Amino acid sequence: MYHLNGTLDVVMLTIGTDARVTQELLDAVNTRNWSSTAFHFDRYLTTPRRPSVGQYIASSDGCLAFVDYDANPEEAAETSLYLSRVFPGKVLIVAIGKRMTSPAILAAMRAGCSEYLAKHSPQSELDILLDRFQEYCLTEIGSTAASGTVLSILGAKGGVGATSVAVHLAALIAQQHQRRTLLIDQQQILGHACVYLGIASDSHTLVEAVRNLRRMDSELLYGFVAHHPSGLDVLSSPDSSIGEHVIHPQEFARTIEFLRGEYDYIIVDCDRRQLDTWPAIANASSEIFLVTTPDVAAVRDLSRIADGLVITEGAASKLKIALNRYNAPQAVAAEQIEKVLKLPIVVKLPDSPAEMAHAANSGNTLKFSEDSPLAASLQTWSGKVAGMDAKPASGKNDHKKASARWRQLLPAW
Repeated sequence: MYHLNGTLDVVMLTIGTDARVTQELLDAVNTRNWSSTAFHFDRYLTTPRRPSVGQYIASSDGCLAFVDYDANPEEAAETSLYLSRVFPGKVLIVAIGKRMTSPAILAAMRAGCSEYLAKHSPQSELDILLDRFQEYCLTEIGSTAASGTVLSILGAKGGVGATSVAVHLAALIAQQHQRRTLLIDQQQILGHACVYLGIASDSHTLVEAVRNLRRMDSELLYGFVAHHPSGLDVLSSPDSSIGEHVIHPQEFARTIEFLRGEYDYIIVDCDRRQLDTWPAIANASSEIFLVTTPDVAAVRDLSRIADGLVITEGAASKLKIALNRYNAPQAVAAEQIEKVLKLPIVVKLPDSPAEMAHAANSGNTLKFSEDSPLAASLQTWSGKVAGMDAKPASGKNDHKKASARWRQLLPAW
């Protein structure tokens, strides 16, 4: 480990580089007025061989990682993928090589590299790279004022009601507790959040917000989100299976950081299939609610998901269980689920298929009968999440004006 004092606090990693290249990179970084801590690794990094530098990177303004792609391109790509997943939004990964071909550079970019640098490059090229890294760090520093709370909802498997839980929790926080709240539908395509809310989603997608992040401000953001009568804002999933909808994990992480400065609460309806964004979600979230139903298949899947999340440092303490339909016929006991998963159940929602089906099919979220046990459970939970006691809604919830055009095809409820 090598340390130099200065103004910007950065971590530098050199991985697989020879002594001459390592020294050249160190010398270039040392020309900057940065507080830099440097680590060199002869071996490539993987999840089983993860280094003990997480605390340095987490507390820094940014990490600059140089990965040598000459010795072993496959392991170099695995290293880049590991760094981009475990430290999303914190690390700028540079592929180092003598004469990398275009396909090799493309493969490195797909693995998480943002830059390519030829070995023994002149100081002028290194300066351009370091200038870009400094801008990257200052962008991250500018987002540290963000204070919104991120709550992630992740379903054990399809059909456990994760989207319904996310939609109702977000709408209750916005309507009953008067907090600036954003619901993000992270499903890669054809998510159901806006369907359940009964609002149009055509031009209010997370993908578009990410693509326009560099020019985004509060006024522009208002035009990117869908607005629900409860006061809830929504960034939806693409309403089409046509086109490119992939979001890079680091872009996702930086978007979440920007949004934290605009909202008190951000509820993420997570896509469990987008494994590369899990570390970004784990890092950004204050709590991760794993939604399951009390059946063996869902509990098994939830156990595997929890195992995948705890790879990210600090994620284990954020994992909580939201047990949906806990009193369904032949349900596995809640106590048994806690014992098997070794995670706390923070909310138990009663089985109420008729109410949930009505809410989903009519777009009338939050429309419950006065004596609804499900509504009572959701209201109590939202109050705890929002840090206040649940209180009755301040006004009527009329969804008719916000209904999407396809709603006209549905029968009246």
